[in-house]
Amino acid sequence: MIEYKNGITFEENHIVYYDQIGTLTKTINKSYPSHNQWVNEIFLNGLKNDKNRAYSFAVDKNLLVGLSLMKTTEEKICCLYILEEYRKQGIASQLFQNSCEILNTDKPFITVSHENYPMLEKFLKKFNCELTSQHKGMYKENSIEYFFNEKRQK
Repeated sequence: MIEYKNGITFEENHIVYYDQIGTLTKTINKSYPSHNQWVNEIFLNGLKNDKNRAYSFAVDKNLLVGLSLMKTTEEKICCLYILEEYRKQGIASQLFQNSCEILNTDKPFITVSHENYPMLEKFLKKFNCELTSQHKGMYKENSIEYFFNEKRQK
């Protein structure tokens, strides 16, 4: 049975899950070459110090099988990932909903690489994510990053 663990600060009792983030998300490095560095230097340090980071973890018997990593000041889901053998079970939907609650929005800012977009297109439509812009070469040369639900400047 999947359990969900949410947090907005570094919690000692979740260290076992923090240690599994890099292993769980290792394939992300194809689309985002600096992902592991970002997790360790930006996300986890932000969680410990700045308190502008948050997470929702999906856990099966102490195994991290899915996650949403967030930046609260931007109402942004920075990373949403599910272990392949756990996909198509509603875990991503629950993590997305948990993220919306934590970020206090029903339209979180999220970016998706053009390589991953076909796999996520139906999911993004399910949650009424609106494509607001595209950026080339942002994380990887010649790659297009699609931005959804960007907040408009007032």
